[in-house]
Amino acid sequence: MNLEHIKKYHEENPEGLEQFVRLSQLSISPQNLENLCKGNVELEQMFQEMLIKCLRYTEDVFVLEQTNAEPAGSRDENWRTQREKADLDRHNLHEATMDSINILSRNLAKNGKSNEWLRPVAVNGRSGYSRFAIGFAFSYYLSLRESEE
Repeated sequence: MNLEHIKKYHEENPEGLEQFVRLSQLSISPQNLENLCKGNVELEQMFQEMLIKCLRYTEDVFVLEQTNAEPAGSRDENWRTQREKADLDRHNLHEATMDSINILSRNLAKNGKSNEWLRPVAVNGRSGYSRFAIGFAFSYYLSLRESEE
């Protein structure tokens, strides 16, 4: 999994990741959700797919933000084309990320495991899913860093 975009953001803004994770108030940590899936190969695969989607979505958000951050004077037709593509990519991946989150949640319930963590995500609609995906990706990255130290 490519975590370079998160690593770069963390290096540029060391407190930003931790602050975003706190503010996003994740209803479940990556470790706890992964533990819910342990012992069931299908759930473990769905968890991995959801994690990858969250990481890719976070990367697409970074790409879009970098495109938007270009100075107004350099915003030509090429910039507009790049921005439209970045926004479309982010939108499509947002849809796929929401689907993967919902699929995992439904399958947890089918297997008699709690999916209550989805309630606070879903109640806030698209923005709730977005905050969850980015917070989840950041939290996952931070947990990897902690385990390496």
